Amino acid sequence: MSSKSILIVDEQPIIYEAIEGHLRRLLSRKESRERLPVVKTLHTLRGLNIDDYEACPKLIILEVFAKENGLGFLQELKSKDFNPEIIVFTQSRDAGINVSLEEFGIHRICYKTESTQLLVQKIKQALVRLNIISEVEAEAVIPCEQLTPKEIEITNLVAMGYSNKEIGIKQNCSEFTVKTHKQNIMKKTGVKNLAELIRWFYTAL
Repeated sequence: MSSKSILIVDEQPIIYEAIEGHLRRLLSRKESRERLPVVKTLHTLRGLNIDDYEACPKLIILEVFAKENGLGFLQELKSKDFNPEIIVFTQSRDAGINVSLEEFGIHRICYKTESTQLLVQKIKQALVRLNIISEVEAEAVIPCEQLTPKEIEITNLVAMGYSNKEIGIKQNCSEFTVKTHKQNIMKKTGVKNLAELIRWFYTAL
């Protein structure tokens, strides 16, 4: 793997494909096309051997799995003196895991129940720190320009997994209104289903 590589690990294809799409969109804004990072996605840590890499990825976006040893993977990185930028993007709010992450010196944690814009911002900041993109290139991506602010809020809640009823409560409107917003959003973005909408949302941010 390239010395300037990015590794995304998440058990849900819709998540890692969406993040990969966003990364590729960010990188496409680079003025120089030379030495672009290799973006690799994995749906599992099982069988992953960091020794197989020619160099440790510069950026790792990782789901700390409850059923797999994500913390063990981080311990292995630390034991080999690898110091990549790490962003943990997780469903788990387990206090014990958070303490362990802090012990590894990892403070960049995003929860899947929070706004996806937080993750996008952390990815941009990491790419700037790694000198992969400039601050100007990071800010060049205009978020979801074809949607209204209300539609962006609703799409974000959809991406976070909220139901129509839950979105209606949060937005102080009926489920019917939420459905109408979603239909308008899908028509504007040209997607055919919610899975495509979530992928589009990540790449449009």
